[in-house]
Amino acid sequence: MATTRNCCVFWGLLCRPAFGPSETVKVVSIPVGTLESGVLWPMSRGMISDLGRFAPWRVWRHLRLAQKVTLAMVASLIPIVGLGIWVASFASNLLQAEVQENVGRTGQVQAERMSGAVRERTLKLQQLNDPAFLRFVDLQSSLSSTNDTRNFFQNFVEQEWAASASDGLEGIAVYIAGGTRLSAGNDVSPQADFLRTQLPPKEDSLLIGSAFVTEDGNEVHLPIARRVLGTDDGGISVVVVAEWNVAFLALQGVDLDTVGETAESFLAHQNTDGTLLVVSSSNLNLLGETISLQTNPVVGERIVIETLDTVNGETPVIQSTTRMPTDPNWISILEADQSELYSQLDTVRTRLITVFIAAGLVLLLVVVFAFRGFVRRLARMTELAESVASGDLTVRTNDKFRDELGRLSMSFDNMAQALAEDIARRERVEAQLEYQAAHDALTGLPNRSQLVYQLDEMLAESTEAICCLFVDLDGFKQVNDRLGHGAGDELLVRVGERLRDVLRPADFLARLGGDEFVIVLRGLGIMEAERLASRVVAALELPFIVHDQEEQISASIGVAAATGQHSTERLIKEADIAMYRAKAQGKGRAVRVTRETLDEVDERVSILTELREAAVNDELQLMLWPIGDLRDGSLRGMEATVRWHHPDRGLITPADFLPLAINSGFANQIDEWVILAATELMAGWHEAGLPVQDLELSINLTSETFIASRSRQLIIEEIGRHNLRPSNFRIEVAETVLRNEPEPLKDVFDTYRAVGIPVTLDRFGSDYSNLDLLPRFAIDAVKIDLHLISDLTNRLSSRALVSSLITLAQTAGLRVSAAGVDDEDLRQQLLDLGCYQGQGLWLSNSISTDRFVALLESRHMVGSA
Repeated sequence: MATTRNCCVFWGLLCRPAFGPSETVKVVSIPVGTLESGVLWPMSRGMISDLGRFAPWRVWRHLRLAQKVTLAMVASLIPIVGLGIWVASFASNLLQAEVQENVGRTGQVQAERMSGAVRERTLKLQQLNDPAFLRFVDLQSSLSSTNDTRNFFQNFVEQEWAASASDGLEGIAVYIAGGTRLSAGNDVSPQADFLRTQLPPKEDSLLIGSAFVTEDGNEVHLPIARRVLGTDDGGISVVVVAEWNVAFLALQGVDLDTVGETAESFLAHQNTDGTLLVVSSSNLNLLGETISLQTNPVVGERIVIETLDTVNGETPVIQSTTRMPTDPNWISILEADQSELYSQLDTVRTRLITVFIAAGLVLLLVVVFAFRGFVRRLARMTELAESVASGDLTVRTNDKFRDELGRLSMSFDNMAQALAEDIARRERVEAQLEYQAAHDALTGLPNRSQLVYQLDEMLAESTEAICCLFVDLDGFKQVNDRLGHGAGDELLVRVGERLRDVLRPADFLARLGGDEFVIVLRGLGIMEAERLASRVVAALELPFIVHDQEEQISASIGVAAATGQHSTERLIKEADIAMYRAKAQGKGRAVRVTRETLDEVDERVSILTELREAAVNDELQLMLWPIGDLRDGSLRGMEATVRWHHPDRGLITPADFLPLAINSGFANQIDEWVILAATELMAGWHEAGLPVQDLELSINLTSETFIASRSRQLIIEEIGRHNLRPSNFRIEVAETVLRNEPEPLKDVFDTYRAVGIPVTLDRFGSDYSNLDLLPRFAIDAVKIDLHLISDLTNRLSSRALVSSLITLAQTAGLRVSAAGVDDEDLRQQLLDLGCYQGQGLWLSNSISTDRFVALLESRHMVGSA
């Protein structure tokens, strides 16, 4: 076989539902040569693998739901049609049995009717055997010679003929003994005449002769003869002979509606050899035929035989044979056309199959159309799900049905609605959160983050001048303390509203927090910005109505202008620096930042940076400020202070660097350094045997350090580590510490008292609004603020205030001391007011620890400075 001949070609069609738009079946042509060369196997494996993609389960998997249901319904028609065929066959068998039963029943009825017809025809003959009738004959003395008797028989025959002619009677004759015919309504045939001679010589005998065909061949006659014996007196016998049309009799029992129009009915006489001679038939062609039966029926039994015999030589027949009860030698046979009888069965079978197929198709159409709506509803749900997945929540199924699918669709709609509402709610919440993240909750103004964002944008994009105003309210704390935080919040809201009224629409206003606001001006130079800041100061000096009260505050504003090198933080910081300069100049004013101011700030920053390294570089020195008795100048204690020996700047006093440390949060580290140095110093003195057992070393802490638990723990640990007495130490803290929360603050005071370390309230009187809190805390002594002491000789109000403070403290059981006792006049006034302890230049200035040892021996400080 040539190698170039192709052995097989595979063609495939694009199957979109099963494989998608890009999957097609390749056309593969394999030459026979490849079969012979052994190359076919690896190729066929790949080809079979490709064809495996067309497996039915793969196709089924990619079909749509409606296509699957349609295929399933079409497949369901197969069992429906099969069931219809089985039902049709079953019904056909039942009907076939019923037809056979009807044929047999019809044959039996035919035989009974034919026998009845024969008996009925001979009934008239039996009347001759009636005794009354014979007595009437005897009264005539001689039948053969009496005219009345002759007339009687004549009338009898004529009446019988008239009554039976329509019943198939063909002839009748009456014979007396000896064969004389008395009368006849119709001549009988020679066969019937001969039959009278065949009757046995006994009374009341009946003989049915053989049927015969008439000479014209169109009729079959059946002769019947009966002998009637006379009375004993007369001894006369009469023979009555009658002929009937056998075809007429044969059709008496045939129901053409039951057995069909082509059915044949005939009467047969059984011969001595068992064969049957057809003597009457509805089909004249069968007359005289000799037939045989497969079975021999008995009297009264119907036998149905399906035979291959034909009716008119055309189709198989069904035969029903029954012996006639009047004479078992006579058999009634009924033949029916099998095809005609069963034609109804075929019709029934066809109709049943058609009905089942039609029912299946109707069911298929109903299901398909119903499922079409079902699939459409599913498609709407799918569309909704896809829309939800894509973020479009406006699609709805709008399914109005209330079935399970309708409830599912409603659930889908509700889900989409809930998602839409949830997303809308989330968007509102996100918008609100975004707004809250960028705006102040109290005033509604932009907050620090929004300020930084907007100012970054302005500095990056704008080519016009940009100025920044840093606004801080003066006196806001007093309003907050007197009227409460609610009033303070209301005041801040009023300030924000007034600032909006003063500013231009293009200006940006933000609240940083507390009582601080920032204004960003676009398109204004530094001079114009100062003028606008002055208007803002003037506007804020006007009274505010807060809680139905008139309150008046002021504002300190720092003004800074942006240059090309300014960042957002730098610009705000410079405006903040200018604001502090405005406060330092007396508040209630607007001050522009200058180069000198920035240099000063830079200097402070530099100092603070160097201060952080001072403790590490051992540049700090502990100094002691003696505390003495103002009456005699004797030593009563000392306060630990710190000096900074800068390698370049020289000696720097606490007044120069402690404010920077406090503002930067570095004061805690300095305080801890002082605690360590003071306890170390006291421990050295105790080891040296110096007389310090009755002296107190005061350690001045900032408010933050005093509250911090670390400082308390540190001083307690150091006292315990050096085995010192807590009573040799005293903690001093500014009165401003009382601004903190009372309960936590009370715990701090109680902790120091519990370990035996007394606490002095420093700068007493500088924050007199908190004097009512004194009895609540474990305070041992107070030190009157040095600013109040310095004014004793100049202001009478200061003397009255100091006197009140001393009285208040002594009434509370507190020890009173004073700071800033620099001359004899101040000492004398304090003694007059009842203050007997203090520190200042009158006693001594702060000295080094080495010089303080000399004071320990003399215990007298006057003139030591």
